[in-house]
Amino acid sequence: MSIKKIFLYGFLLLSVFVTSVVVHLPAKFVVDNLPTIRGLNISGVQGSLWQGRAQKVSFQQYDFGQITWDLQVFKLFTGKAELNVRFGRNSELGLTGRGIVGYGFSGPMLKTFSLLFLLLR
Repeated sequence: MSIKKIFLYGFLLLSVFVTSVVVHLPAKFVVDNLPTIRGLNISGVQGSLWQGRAQKVSFQQYDFGQITWDLQVFKLFTGKAELNVRFGRNSELGLTGRGIVGYGFSGPMLKTFSLLFLLLR
């Protein structure tokens, strides 16, 4: 076997390995390794980076309840990371919402977002 073939097979094997690690990356690992934001608490993280949920998300004294997300994979090819997000189940604030949040070349974005505040409980 020539050196070129060995290098090519090694590169192919490494590419498959790295892709597999990224695809199977647990959301809890990602959340645990994010920079900390003072006052933000995220607990009960399940699923993958691509699709998952956090049982309880609170910021300072405000509880937003459960948050679920679904990463739009094809948007990554356009240079954007977009998540379909739903939140508010079991929220102490009575807030529920859904929409698309993300980050692209122009910075953070929020689109097609709806928010419902329940006054009567």
